[in-house]
Amino acid sequence: MVAEENRTGLYFAIPLYFLALGGVAICSRRRVKRMEQNCETDMLTGHYLGGRSFGPLIIAGTIFASIFSGYTVIGVPNESYRRGFYGFRWLASFPYINYGFICTGVRLRKASLVRNYSTSVDFITDRFRSQLLRYTILAIQVMGSIIYVAAQVNALQSTFNSMFGIPIASAWPVICIFTIILAFEWAGGLAAVAMSDSIQGLVMVVSFCCIPFVILKNYGGWHNLDPITYAKPEFYQTPSKEDQWSFWQFSLINVCFFSLPHLMQRLYAARDLSSLKVGFVVQTVGPWLTSLVGVFIGTIGVQMLYDAGVENPPSPFTAIIEQLLSWGGFPEVVGIIALTASLAAIMSTADSLIIAISQLITVEVIWPLKPDASQSQLTWLARGSSFVAVVIALVTGILWKSGVSALTAINFPVVMQAVPAYINGLYGSTETQRLHPWSLAMGASAGIIYTFSFFFGYIFHNTEAKPVDTGITGVLL
Repeated sequence: MVAEENRTGLYFAIPLYFLALGGVAICSRRRVKRMEQNCETDMLTGHYLGGRSFGPLIIAGTIFASIFSGYTVIGVPNESYRRGFYGFRWLASFPYINYGFICTGVRLRKASLVRNYSTSVDFITDRFRSQLLRYTILAIQVMGSIIYVAAQVNALQSTFNSMFGIPIASAWPVICIFTIILAFEWAGGLAAVAMSDSIQGLVMVVSFCCIPFVILKNYGGWHNLDPITYAKPEFYQTPSKEDQWSFWQFSLINVCFFSLPHLMQRLYAARDLSSLKVGFVVQTVGPWLTSLVGVFIGTIGVQMLYDAGVENPPSPFTAIIEQLLSWGGFPEVVGIIALTASLAAIMSTADSLIIAISQLITVEVIWPLKPDASQSQLTWLARGSSFVAVVIALVTGILWKSGVSALTAINFPVVMQAVPAYINGLYGSTETQRLHPWSLAMGASAGIIYTFSFFFGYIFHNTEAKPVDTGITGVLL
């Protein structure tokens, strides 16, 4: 919890961020309307893909902010505070994320231009010509995205409430913020989301570049820690076999990142291939600016909070940043920027996911049921689908009491079940190399059933459970 005397800067910074969001939404709406009037795009493409006009700066900013989300800003420091250098699993996982993107992104991008894809499911429909597989992948992506939004609800609730001394269980702040997110998505579409992503990404980079130097100057770094007197000396021990097994399973499961619908939207929204390549470069450099710093904040924060007499804070990241606020001057400014960036990162991921869910439901479900609906009618139905998705995610996230990590532990295994269909479709160049779509649909469905059954039947609340990733084993089975 941030002390009352340290909140002054936040009372200015956070409302200022919300005002900036409003300005971005208005500008984006006007820009898309102009494109529609000039017949450069239709209403749905303008709303969901920004008219396919994102240049290198916007596409790099929105990819960066979408991948290095609220969990990276808050979750990595929190995990490193609790589990030490095990947090480096995030740094090790990003090469697998990049590998998945590079191996599939360029091909999906080219196919989307030739075949006019707009949603993440269009490729599956076009390649396999199977409604069963189409709606199986659709269900997986919508389900995974809603769980991911619920994780953002959970993270936002704990972070915002701890900043302002509100009881952690209180739900009204997160409901108000998600109402703002929903209005923002309704008004500006993906163009507004992408522009706000770029702003948020810049703020995040600035804060994460400054924090290590502020801590080094005012407290010290890794070289100043003594393994003998360190508050948690067990962090210096060799990880157990179970931790090592979990470490590499986590890295492998992140190959599925490319199949998240809000990230596929970015592939289709890029103006050209050069813009997308700039995004891939930023994506490759990003972990060294975010995850590495997150591990540093968490592990140094253990000793910082121990020396300050703070034990087991509900949000270690917030408690560590409060130490920067208490130092005053430039460290205080950096701390305010970091806390604002943490909220911005969560909100950015949430609105990206919401608009992706809305696109999938509108284009893949509502439009086939109402083929004669006008673009304007579909846009309003899309807003209704966004509202329903937000309500489901809010209820799930608020009622979920096992933390963000448990939600992500089920989210990525769910999304992983869609990966074989994309890989087989992209690289199975002949009929003999492509699997039958019913086989892929049945395999993905069985993987989902296994994932939920094994997670809730064995892993969840079982402290002695073996480190088995349900996503990887589900795909293999």
